Amino acid sequence: MKTTQRMKILKHLQCGLSITPVDALDRYKCFRLAARISELREDGYQITTDMSQGYARYILAEGSSNEGMEVTQAEEGRDIGSAVYQQDTTHSS
Repeated sequence: MKTTQRMKILKHLQCGLSITPVDALDRYKCFRLAARISELREDGYQITTDMSQGYARYILAEGSSNEGMEVTQAEEGRDIGSAVYQQDTTHSS
């Protein structure tokens, strides 16, 4: 099964990370983050928008889940894991 942008963004948020439009473009080649966030909200996920820096930063509310769209390890694929955790592995000795 192909990993969609929505799945990648959901997994990113489920890792406890926030995401901005620039992050989504750089990491997942997603030009329309607001549309993907809207779809996730329609699926029942509680995602907050922080505009305090002058641009949108999306954060998954604690305890927010939806059994209708769980991202399994098979769906998450190698690209999401490497993209999300790439910054951690580059600093290891």
